[in-house]
Amino acid sequence: MSAAVIVQRISLIEANFYPFKHPYCDISIHSPEHMMTYDMGKILLNFTAKTKDNIPPSYYYFYSLDEQDIQSSVKIGNIPIISEEFITGDTLENYTETTIRGQVELPLLSNGPHSIRIFTGSLKSNGTIYPAQMNIASFSETAWFFVGTADASGVSSSISEPTILLPQKEFYNSKFLTMNATACWFFATIKSLSYSLDGKRSIWLALEKPESESFNHMNGTVIGTIVLPELAEGPHSITVQVKGTGYFPEKIDIIKQTTTNFTIDVTPPIISELSVENKTYNQLELPLDITVNEPTSWRGYSLDNKANMTLTESTTLTLEEGLHRIALYANDTAGNMVASETIHFTIKEPSEPFPTSLVIASAIPVSVVAVFLFWLRKHKQSKT
Repeated sequence: MSAAVIVQRISLIEANFYPFKHPYCDISIHSPEHMMTYDMGKILLNFTAKTKDNIPPSYYYFYSLDEQDIQSSVKIGNIPIISEEFITGDTLENYTETTIRGQVELPLLSNGPHSIRIFTGSLKSNGTIYPAQMNIASFSETAWFFVGTADASGVSSSISEPTILLPQKEFYNSKFLTMNATACWFFATIKSLSYSLDGKRSIWLALEKPESESFNHMNGTVIGTIVLPELAEGPHSITVQVKGTGYFPEKIDIIKQTTTNFTIDVTPPIISELSVENKTYNQLELPLDITVNEPTSWRGYSLDNKANMTLTESTTLTLEEGLHRIALYANDTAGNMVASETIHFTIKEPSEPFPTSLVIASAIPVSVVAVFLFWLRKHKQSKT
């Protein structure tokens, strides 16, 4: 198994103009290797450290497993110095660079993911550990590794299909949108996240992690965000692809993608028909409805400058006599709103109908008398 050296050189050099003005420490973990799998529970921890100005004799070294807190860390004993080199000429201050090598057997580890890091610091008589963070970069990078076999652990590396948070499968009333996509991983690394708009060439996304999520090589989430170019009105499709590497139970390249469709609609709907007109109505109730040229998410009206009310298929206005005004509105599924012209109309209470029943009732005797007189005349004529 080849050794993958994990090196972290974080010194105060970058914060100062003069190089090597402050002590520094480079700690490299050689075993367990970063993002490697081990089929045994006992693993040797091997590391080296290079320090300036004889720091190893005055500081202890500790290891922390699975993100233990500082005070739960384990002191590493028997760390020999393997070389010392006097550095001069390339810095303002001459110094001695000391290299040490440490090795210790880790405790029996359970199947599953693990992490380890090494740091240097001081150990007080009361057992308190103080990392040497004030004047030295004292921590190695964290090495993440996996213990177990596929059969024993029942898990494997994974990278999820990308999730497109924006845009989604809906209508938008703007030509300017921001695309937001995420992908999750377990015991893997994500190399890239890219998108393709309407089948055109892929564009890489700058990656970042959620603010609420701590850094973790074993699992996590990556976010890609970008402002899309100006979009034409009509349907569009966007495809997001994630590429990465899985490490367990074997190293394998992973490529996954997802596609979503959406529509840009910046044109307001058109109201073509209104059930109320500019005229006088001899009735106190008016059914209210409109005809729109496309599907709507909301329809409403404002009567006599009052607050908007939702319009339904069964809306009927109950009105008082007098002048009234009404405006009707509609929102399409993209959120574009249209307003009708204001309609002015008059309501008059219907007049009472003429009592025709009385006329019919009074007319019945007259007709009966006329028929009788006609019969009587005919009867007399027949006798003569």
